[in-house]
Amino acid sequence: MSITLGAYTFPDETVHVSEHLEEAGGRETRHIQIRGIVGGATPEAVQAELDAMLAEASESQYTLLRVRAGRQMNVRRLAFKRELEEHGPLGAFTLELESRTPLEEGVILHETSWSITASGQSVALSNAGNHTATVRIAIQATGDLVQPAVSDGANTLQYDGVVETGSELIFDGHAGSVTLDGEDALPYTRGVFPVLAPGESTLHYSDATTSSHTATASIDWRDTWW
Repeated sequence: MSITLGAYTFPDETVHVSEHLEEAGGRETRHIQIRGIVGGATPEAVQAELDAMLAEASESQYTLLRVRAGRQMNVRRLAFKRELEEHGPLGAFTLELESRTPLEEGVILHETSWSITASGQSVALSNAGNHTATVRIAIQATGDLVQPAVSDGANTLQYDGVVETGSELIFDGHAGSVTLDGEDALPYTRGVFPVLAPGESTLHYSDATTSSHTATASIDWRDTWW
């Protein structure tokens, strides 16, 4: 597959990619180096090609990089070096990038619905990657829910309050946030965000005995690789 950074596609046969993991300040990141040669009909065309590449490699904002088929990571530029032939139609470049996390995620966002009619109900999901995947769970209450919680069997996140009929509670493991009808509800939540282990996983819903136990939920996640 072709390597892409944002809207830019690198030349297939003249690019080399190397990666390594690095820890700094207790945070692990993936460093990616992309080296190669670009050509053009004129020196101006080569310069324009390198400019187009650089335009997609921001220092301040993260951009999607796709190195392997079906996977992507968010990266920002650390350094960019270019060398142009004085009179020739070739230019060499070295692009240094840093990922937001050391993980790669699937290009496809998986989505599924979950009809909840009882405390203790479960739903089976699958993560094709080799690392745990975060999940976003949006729960729309069709009856009053008292202390609703979702667990993966090891990690449980519970909202210590009432989600009234028609309200929406979102456990967003991607962002590390909890909202109730768009307002921050994290201070009223306890526990750990559930995740999907590699392979088959099951999420479990529970709530208090005084709850209606009725809701519709939507779940989304991406396969995740180390």
